[in-house]
Amino acid sequence: MHMRTLIFLQLLCFFNLAHAECTKEQNQLKIQIDVIGSISDRLYKNDNHPQMNRVVVSAPVEVEGFKIQRMDLTKGEVTEFWFPISYEVNNNNAETVLQGYPSNLENLEMAITYSNDRCTRVIQKRL
Repeated sequence: MHMRTLIFLQLLCFFNLAHAECTKEQNQLKIQIDVIGSISDRLYKNDNHPQMNRVVVSAPVEVEGFKIQRMDLTKGEVTEFWFPISYEVNNNNAETVLQGYPSNLENLEMAITYSNDRCTRVIQKRL
């Protein structure tokens, strides 16, 4: 039990230092996250089978010295788990594609982590 507490406190100090060293300008830096596509109920013309929606989430790979570290996905009003999502880099943008039926894509939220040598920022975007 003592070892777990020690590890927890070390991690807490490490993450607090990473966040504490962001300057006011870095904290106010706007990072544009684009969601291309929409979540809507669409049916195929010849039957009432719903179509899957395709949503692309796009974010810059680097913004003023901050480099993307990861993308995570969650669902629901209260976040219990963040799932890491793979992405590809196209034209200096990190892009991930989410595809599914509208009921499965509703209430999704992306968290994109950026960092530099002294600061870590997490930008969240509801889809």
